Amino acid sequence: MIGAALARHAEISGMRVVCTSRRARPGMMSIDLAQPASLWEIPDAVDVAFLCAGMTSVPDCRSRPEAAYTINVERTWELAHRLTASGAFVVFPSSNRVFDGSVPRQRVDAPVCPMTVYGQTKAAIEQQLRTLGQNVAIVRFTKILAPEPALITGWKLAIGQGRPVRPFVDMGFAPVSQSRAVSSLLRVGRMRIGGTLQASATNDISYADACRWVAGALRCPTTHIQPISWRSTGADYEHVPQHTTLDTSSLELACGFVAPTPYESLQEVICL
Repeated sequence: MIGAALARHAEISGMRVVCTSRRARPGMMSIDLAQPASLWEIPDAVDVAFLCAGMTSVPDCRSRPEAAYTINVERTWELAHRLTASGAFVVFPSSNRVFDGSVPRQRVDAPVCPMTVYGQTKAAIEQQLRTLGQNVAIVRFTKILAPEPALITGWKLAIGQGRPVRPFVDMGFAPVSQSRAVSSLLRVGRMRIGGTLQASATNDISYADACRWVAGALRCPTTHIQPISWRSTGADYEHVPQHTTLDTSSLELACGFVAPTPYESLQEVICL
């Protein structure tokens, strides 16, 4: 989701872009982090590299922890090290999942405390990347929403048809739109801003709050919205954080990032 959008925006801005994929695709070089580095095709003379590949599914990382560590830590480190050694500036998107979510607007310099395998791999690779100094930018994000995300599209359809919708009342998120995330990453790369930075919405909202907002934006009644607890579903989530927000002052000072409200982020990704 992030890599493809980054490539589009970078090309529009006049940058020459080389894309890689773990799948065989015309016009793309092959880098599969599940395979040994000897099989990778690494472009020559890279100015800025955005490392978006990895195992990003929290359930997948939980069910395949060894693969998650190999891909998200060992191979990512090897790729970053080789790129910086050849003169590239590396931008690495990370996650609020390096924290346990017990504190809102978590500081950028707070000790990490991951509660999921995914978060553990992110915390581990962050630590290794910092040894490369100012040649690397680590940009932590809260939940990133692509245009017309499937969950919200499903809500829109159900609400429009008057069917029941049961969003979680006790699970929150602090969404950032894909476009805002991409523009932040490109700005960090262009300016070569090393260190650890954070992007987040101003506050958390529950999925029930988001669903009600969607209904209001569609000018539909909320009578069919029936909020439930995630616990009532019997779902075995690895960890549900109390808070997901991050302190964004580091990114604000570095390149003028303006934290959106959650509803501004929703407005940016849905077509009404």
